[in-house]
Formats: sequence, structure tokens, C-alpha cells
Amino acid sequence: MILGEDEESIDDLLSATGKSDSAVEIASTIAMPSTPLGLLGLDNENSSNLNSLSLKKIRKKALDRVEKEVITYVLEKTGWNRSKATKILNISYKTLLYKIKDLGIVPPTDSVD
Repeated sequence: MILGEDEESIDDLLSATGKSDSAVEIASTIAMPSTPLGLLGLDNENSSNLNSLSLKKIRKKALDRVEKEVITYVLEKTGWNRSKATKILNISYKTLLYKIKDLGIVPPTDSVD
């Protein structure tokens, strides 16, 4: 998934539930950043001072971003059915609730809880 085929992999997982969108449709809505650091939202943070960059900080931001994107995508595809999402993501319900809170994932306003 990290190597760029996340939508296809997630769509494959969701095909068992009967819900799937075209990966091309999803990918066409994502704007690519101009720099590798832009991908993580770090291009504006001390861009003139490369000494302030930390691989640990970059790794954490990258992991958080990937987790947030994948969890949000799966929750949207399951209609915010957290039980189905935990099965697809192969994590516990408690872990999913923690990740939702920690990563600041919010349901759409029209979603029923």
C-alpha cells in the first residue's frame, strides 16, 4: 500500500463486502505536492533550515498520514461501520477507536453514529 497501490489493495479488501469504487476515480481527486516533504506537510516548516529535519519526525508524520488516509477510506467505504472496518483493517475495535481519536478522523456530517 505504501508504494502507491493503496486504493487497489483496499478495493480488493472491500470487494468481499460488495462495495468498491474505481481507484482511478479516487486517485484523480488527489493533488500531488510539489516536493517530497510537501507530501507530509513539512515543506512549510523551516524549509530554509534542513538541519531541523529529523528522520524520526518524518517517519511519524508519514505513518500517521498513511494510517489516517487508509482508515478514513475504509470507514467511508463501509459507511462508517466500525465493526466492518476493524475486520478489513485486521485491528481491534478499541484500537480503531483510539486511532480515530488520535488521528483526528471525523465522520461526515450526514453520517449516523
